[in-house]
Amino acid sequence: MSESGTTPPPAAPLHSDESVGPNKLKRKQMSPSSDIWEQYKRMEDDPNKAICKYCSDVLSCHLKKNGASSLVSHAKWCTQNSDSNETQCFVRPDPDDPSRTTLFRWKYNAQEARTAFARLIIEDEHPLVFSQHRGFSSFTSKICTRFSAPPRKTVRKDVLRVYEDEKAKVKSFFQESHQRVSLSVRTWTSSRLQKYMHLTAHYIDSKWKLNHKILNFCLLDSHKGEDMAKALDSCLLDWGIENVTAITMEDASSNDMAIEYIRTALNNRGASISQGRYLHMRCSAHIVNLVVQDCLEAISPSVSRIRDAVKYVKSSTSRMSTFNKCVQYSKVDSSELLCLDVCTRWNSTYVMLDRAERFEGAFESFLLKDPDYKTELGEGNGVPQHTDWKHARKFTKFLKHLYRLTSSVSETEDVYSHMLFRHVAGINQRLIRFCDGDDNTFKPVAIKLKEKYIKYWGDPEEMNMLIFVAAILDPRNKQSEHLKIPVLLTYGETRGEQVLKKANQTLHSLFEEYKCMYEQVGSQGDGSETQPSCSSRSKVNYFFYLWQEKERKAAAAADGRTELERYISEEVECDDDGFDILLWWKYRRHLFPILSRMARDILAIRMSTVSCESAFSTGGCVLDDFRSSLPPLVVQSLICAQDCVRQPSNGAKS
Repeated sequence: MSESGTTPPPAAPLHSDESVGPNKLKRKQMSPSSDIWEQYKRMEDDPNKAICKYCSDVLSCHLKKNGASSLVSHAKWCTQNSDSNETQCFVRPDPDDPSRTTLFRWKYNAQEARTAFARLIIEDEHPLVFSQHRGFSSFTSKICTRFSAPPRKTVRKDVLRVYEDEKAKVKSFFQESHQRVSLSVRTWTSSRLQKYMHLTAHYIDSKWKLNHKILNFCLLDSHKGEDMAKALDSCLLDWGIENVTAITMEDASSNDMAIEYIRTALNNRGASISQGRYLHMRCSAHIVNLVVQDCLEAISPSVSRIRDAVKYVKSSTSRMSTFNKCVQYSKVDSSELLCLDVCTRWNSTYVMLDRAERFEGAFESFLLKDPDYKTELGEGNGVPQHTDWKHARKFTKFLKHLYRLTSSVSETEDVYSHMLFRHVAGINQRLIRFCDGDDNTFKPVAIKLKEKYIKYWGDPEEMNMLIFVAAILDPRNKQSEHLKIPVLLTYGETRGEQVLKKANQTLHSLFEEYKCMYEQVGSQGDGSETQPSCSSRSKVNYFFYLWQEKERKAAAAADGRTELERYISEEVECDDDGFDILLWWKYRRHLFPILSRMARDILAIRMSTVSCESAFSTGGCVLDDFRSSLPPLVVQSLICAQDCVRQPSNGAKS
């Protein structure tokens, strides 16, 4: 209170529009000075409230009560503000234990979001315009409004960038490790009749894990040998691959020309073993497909009649119900169901025949129950006869072994080179049995298949000797009777002994060559591993390693035999179903440092150029219409980057 006892009027706020002084002048309203106001807009009807420009939340900003502190606090945690510098806390299932949850911090990053979207396009094979689809746009608007779906051209640039990043990682691995690889080459054709070459590298790393990496999917002028060889050589130089063990290709004259060209190039760079004598490995899946096509052609009428019968039964639920009653009446002991095949995939034809022939009695009963069955099928190939079921039974018995062989050689997750000859020898014995049998119907087919077998596998001079070396490097075989007996039964006693002698000479010459290459590093236990240091492992493990190395060297010096001689002289391992050949060599790499390095390279050789899902196809590899419409560089980026994205991260894998 003043001395006169009257109370002075309160001071007007700075932003008030009331008159001040006797002249009644209005003070101009001051604009907010804090930078935080760039993210907010003051409400027109209430100056003490502000609206967030990102999430539209309303916050108090009274000059005396709140100030700008509430605005600053909200800006740090605004879920729609891409400029927020603070991370957000979320709860998610524990990756190691899904029954538990963990708290993690997350911060939106526009560049990471675009990269993740490009990897989504690559991995799940979406079109480049996927970001413009209404469904995807609606989905992202609900979960993250910050994400701005990039246009098609931007997605294309991001896909190319992901491919270049992944390629740089793998390229660095090959250049630093000097890893020796085996290659598989497959030819493709687009729907526009463009020619492509698919190149994959296979290797076993220092942890004894089998790896594969698609190196290239490039456009060619043609599938002629010279064009393929030049593209292959250019790719190896680009990736910095200096050492090649073998190249698996289909059996074609153009591929023979390509092998001769690339053999010369690799020998000039010193990148092959044994001057490239064992460079060409023929694709076993391709050979099996040729054999199967001849067999299918021979019994084509029987296969067509059985296919029509299965198709008729499965065409309606009422027919299927009647057939099931016939199955019960005929007392067919089978839990399998009928299935139709895909004509271009012979494995599905094998499964169809294998299941259908068990229901022969049910089909005969169905003929009496359904009068339309004979009428409708009679307009085409007719009803299956007893001879048709007999052919199917014989065919599936033989095809079963080809089915197993193709599944094994096309498996990308396991090594198989050491098992190939065992299966090849088994097929030969079954062909001999069919040829010597009394079945006059199937005997001509078996004789024709035997001729095809002899063409590809019957002459050991035409076979790659690394097939026999790989079998010897299997500790269940070595040079014991487990290998000798199949060789003698397949090629005869005289010729079989020559094959065994040549395989032994090849094994010893390769060992001497590897000894010259890796003897210096062999004292460290493995060509790709260096001696551990105290900084990389505990002192106890370090001293144990030194003691182990000392004992190994002392034993080898006292023995006086080479690694190969000691390996051959040891007892063979038991042939158990769970035997892991890579694990066996991994635990014995210190006992056989040079031989184990040779086993790593030879066991990694692919016996097939195709993966398991396409190994049974009797047609060629054709790009779909979507990929055929893309530029070759984009096609290569999508296919090669997909291989990197889908593989788990370890070493050379991204």
